[in-house]
Amino acid sequence: MWNTGDTSQNIYADSTAITYVTVTNISGCKAVSDTVNVMWHPLPLKPTVLVVGNDTLIYPTNLNLQWYFNSGALPGETDTLHIAQNNGDYYVQVTDSFGCKNTSDTVSIIILGIENVINNVATIYPNPTSGTINIKLKATNVTSVIIINLLGEVLLEQKVEEGVIDNLKFNISGFSEGVYYVKLKTSQKNYLQKLILLR
Repeated sequence: MWNTGDTSQNIYADSTAITYVTVTNISGCKAVSDTVNVMWHPLPLKPTVLVVGNDTLIYPTNLNLQWYFNSGALPGETDTLHIAQNNGDYYVQVTDSFGCKNTSDTVSIIILGIENVINNVATIYPNPTSGTINIKLKATNVTSVIIINLLGEVLLEQKVEEGVIDNLKFNISGFSEGVYYVKLKTSQKNYLQKLILLR
């Protein structure tokens, strides 16, 4: 017999309460459990995913995040920004400090020419960087180099004359330490690479 009057083996607590249970054997002998203080917490707000362009998913928050693709968790994808690499359904799950979770609606993504394999187009180094990055272009069809933050905001953009292979240098020492993305636009596709700034 729970102090709530419930006699089932398990009970669900949906409010803050003091809980204990009394057990009785066939001889009528009783024993009372320790008292448990149950703290009820509301779920985090349901996340609303913002889609920028046709491939960038954003949910700015201080909560822990996990991105999902077609119902499977994407390993290591816990940033506030996720670049979709494949056509399909994406959603994000947030978890607060109490372990309470909530999940966004599903967003269907159809990618138009996005590739994450950047090595055929450019070499970006050092990565991680302490402030300066070098971009050695290998392809002649790169039209611009863009650095974006985890919110999808463009922080730097440099146009590149098509047909030119060049070595570019960027100073991002004024940025906050963290994760950024380098996006190379070409006449056919866009290429992305994660960039880590460490002091």
